[in-house]
Amino acid sequence: MRESPHTASLPAFEQFVTDHIGRLWVRESRVADYLPQGSATVTPTLWSVFSREGKWLGDVAMPARFLPTDIGSDYVLGVARDGDGVETVAMYGLSISGH
Repeated sequence: MRESPHTASLPAFEQFVTDHIGRLWVRESRVADYLPQGSATVTPTLWSVFSREGKWLGDVAMPARFLPTDIGSDYVLGVARDGDGVETVAMYGLSISGH
């Protein structure tokens, strides 16, 4: 793979998710997204959150190997994978800093 032709840059963003209250969640692209599974270091993902009006509200770090599938006003529900690829359902609470 290292010897294969590749682009000089990656897309800025990889995934887009809207939550139940209309916010847009955008995940930054990473080199690990384009490597064969298991060949890259597993790291948390960073999601930028925007209001319905397009105002940036902040960034949220999601655990490594976690893919959100449902986001509410105070929770993130998704699929977590362990080191062997076994999937489980995981839910995390959300809180706004300073509130």
